[in-house]
Amino acid sequence: MTGDFKNFLSLSIVALVSYLAADILKGQPIYDQLLHRMLSKDADYGTTEETRSHKVLLESDVYIGCPMDGEKIEEMLLPPGCLVVSVQRDKREIVPSGSTILQGGDKLILLCSQSFVKVVEEKLNNICKSIRQ
Repeated sequence: MTGDFKNFLSLSIVALVSYLAADILKGQPIYDQLLHRMLSKDADYGTTEETRSHKVLLESDVYIGCPMDGEKIEEMLLPPGCLVVSVQRDKREIVPSGSTILQGGDKLILLCSQSFVKVVEEKLNNICKSIRQ
């Protein structure tokens, strides 16, 4: 099949007909349709509308020499409802657990309740953005 053009004409005709049919019928691209369907469903995943609408993503850097440099995530002692969802390290993304050890230069992405934003930002400034004396 490689280097053989005997199926090229039939493949071109099928591609052209499907393109024209989608264009004439004013069809949306399939992935746009699937995304719209997925977002329009009432998928609550065990949370209420009030709880979902009050979640915030925060970003923080882990400075080299800060109190969390070389420590486990579980030692951050974050408030309830706050979760470290991603650690970006050397152009890689790590899905962390409590036993993940942080390193200077990491970038953390946290999910927390809007009511805890100021507390979490203050805590992150103290443990991730300050240098040990």
